[in-house]
Amino acid sequence: MTWIWNALLVLGISLVISTISYFVFGIKGPWGSYWIKTLVLFLFLMVLSLWLKPTGPQWRGVQYLSLIISGLIFIFFVGSVPNMNDDQPKIPTHLSLMEKKRLMNEYRKDQSRLFYSVNLMFWIFLMLLLALIIAGYYFLE
Repeated sequence: MTWIWNALLVLGISLVISTISYFVFGIKGPWGSYWIKTLVLFLFLMVLSLWLKPTGPQWRGVQYLSLIISGLIFIFFVGSVPNMNDDQPKIPTHLSLMEKKRLMNEYRKDQSRLFYSVNLMFWIFLMLLLALIIAGYYFLE
């Protein structure tokens, strides 16, 4: 039954931190989506709630102060990665039409490589978090 309280507390902390960071500070992360950022934060805090040694104040057996501080640090790390939806390159206006097209093609290739690499890292990170949550409930409880 404590896993329910753990999940609810982590969900609440994730929603509050994600909402404040998204709507007040404008931190969107590399995906530009509120819900994806909240999901990643929720899974990260679930892993921490399972694997960290309980320190500080607790509510229903779940340490919440270390989760709040860790969530804030994680959100600022996610916020340091630029948004992937910025699709307007800065091309000088004095170039010829052929040079502008060439620069646009190079930019699109670079953006697609960056998009695929960030998405690959996202899915690997998500699978790692899920594996750590499953292992935490299997081995620790």
